[in-house]
Amino acid sequence: MKPRNINTSSFFLILIFVASAALIFFLMGLSYKQLEKLSHHTSCVNRSYEVSLTLERLSANIKDLETQKRNYILNPNPAIRADINKKISEINAGFKRLKTEISDSPGQIKNEKILYGYVQDQYINIHKIFQRDFRNEDPAELKQNLLEGKNVMTKISRKIENMIAVEYNLLKKRKNDFNITQQSTPLFIYLISLFALGLLAFAFYRIFTDVKEQEKANSRLQIALNASNLAEIVGGFGVWILNLETQTYQFSDNQYRLLGYLPQEFKSNFDFLLDHVHPDDQAEMEQKTKTLTYQTDSSPFIFRVYKKDGSLRYFQTTGRIINQKGGEKVFLGITSDITPEIESKLQLEEQNRILEANNQELMAFNYVASHDLQEPLRKIETFISRLTDKDGMNLSESGKNFLGKMHSSAGRMRTLIEDLLLFSRTTRAEKIFEKTDLNNVMHHAQEELQHMIEEKKAVISVDQLPVMEVIPFQIRQLFINIVSNSLKYCKDEIPAFIEVKHEVVQSKDEVLLPNNNQTFHKFTFSDNGIGFEQKYAEKIFDVFNRLHGRSDYAGTGIGLAVCKKIVENHKGYIFANGEPHCGATFTVYLPEKR
Repeated sequence: MKPRNINTSSFFLILIFVASAALIFFLMGLSYKQLEKLSHHTSCVNRSYEVSLTLERLSANIKDLETQKRNYILNPNPAIRADINKKISEINAGFKRLKTEISDSPGQIKNEKILYGYVQDQYINIHKIFQRDFRNEDPAELKQNLLEGKNVMTKISRKIENMIAVEYNLLKKRKNDFNITQQSTPLFIYLISLFALGLLAFAFYRIFTDVKEQEKANSRLQIALNASNLAEIVGGFGVWILNLETQTYQFSDNQYRLLGYLPQEFKSNFDFLLDHVHPDDQAEMEQKTKTLTYQTDSSPFIFRVYKKDGSLRYFQTTGRIINQKGGEKVFLGITSDITPEIESKLQLEEQNRILEANNQELMAFNYVASHDLQEPLRKIETFISRLTDKDGMNLSESGKNFLGKMHSSAGRMRTLIEDLLLFSRTTRAEKIFEKTDLNNVMHHAQEELQHMIEEKKAVISVDQLPVMEVIPFQIRQLFINIVSNSLKYCKDEIPAFIEVKHEVVQSKDEVLLPNNNQTFHKFTFSDNGIGFEQKYAEKIFDVFNRLHGRSDYAGTGIGLAVCKKIVENHKGYIFANGEPHCGATFTVYLPEKR
């Protein structure tokens, strides 16, 4: 399972938190607005009640004022006048309170102004009464005054009734709005609470899921850490971190072990490590450390270290700069104990020196074989030749037989020495590849075998051969050995026929080759000779291996071994396929590119 990105998850959680907080604030605002609306409707309803009550009080006070006015006309007593003034004050106070209560109702404000004008007319009428004494006045004037007061009271009553009716309609509307708001508020709050609860549940689920993922990540991290520690121990390397800003070091547990200490046995610092570095390597170590601040990648360098027990070890360190998300730059270094590799390298160099010495001895042996061994052989052959020429006729039949065997053995010895030198040359010769036309090489090989070809009355059919980068003299020897092998083992009763074919093939299409999509030149040498049993197909390429006795066919058993060595020098392959009395086929694969 692909691990989740912790940073992405954290960002997602932060996003959820911010969104949740914003939504909660938004829902709180909606709830506040809903409650504020409910409070407003409640206030409006209460205000309607208060307006109606104030209007009724005004109506009652105005009626009382009218009654006190009539009492004063009948009996202009100062006490009644004081009651009238008191009523006027109460009425004015009522108007003041009414203005406040109807401040949000333009229609009622207009009605209040009209009503107040009517009341002012009543005040004027009362003021006239205070100026006159109707007990001594004409009854007609009294009647007129009372009639004016009645008319004003009628207007006042109607206006108050009108305002109460308007307020009653407002009250009905406000009650209706209040009831709607009151009924919707619990549902609204319930839905908001349910949504907030769902949001909290989702946030809890996300947090719970991320905590589980974090636990899994921590578990994987712990496993990775343990695996890393184990890998350090098995691999023999330690990890260290240098903070390029604070110049502080951190060592892994195995970094301590590489120096022969227990984990955390000393404080991680460069000076303590430098004290363990070989004195001849300390200057280079300091210089390499100074370059860490500006080199992204550090090339590996080797230094010697004395461990806690005083043993000398070879360490190799490398690393690179890593930019952390916080902006800090650290250098992550890996130190490996390469003492076994160094010791193996020194041993290999010593072995190479010994091998080079042995090769020099082998070259000296080759020189001896090519000169010192052949010189006595030439003398033996010379003495045999002289003995045959001068005293051959005087020898008995058994002496002649012995002399013939000596001559044959000397010839085999010469052939064996020449083949051994050829095999050694194939093994040790410098491998210089040149672009060569193999048609010319095959032509020269046939020229060298011309006598044998004529003797066997052989016919050789050769395809057009390619131009390749090869070792010319080795490929020439390869052609000579394979063709001469076919000529040697041809049938006596029929002329030898040798066919050489060439084609370019892909390794994946050839059963005998590895499937590595490499291009090869395939050379097939087929003959009509005596053939061989297929079980000997690999054995015939061994040195000194022969399938027939010396009396049957001449040879040393080295020719095909030389062929195999030449093909291997060219990174190719050679295979043999035979059938007794039906002939043999040798297949050579040489790579198109070296």
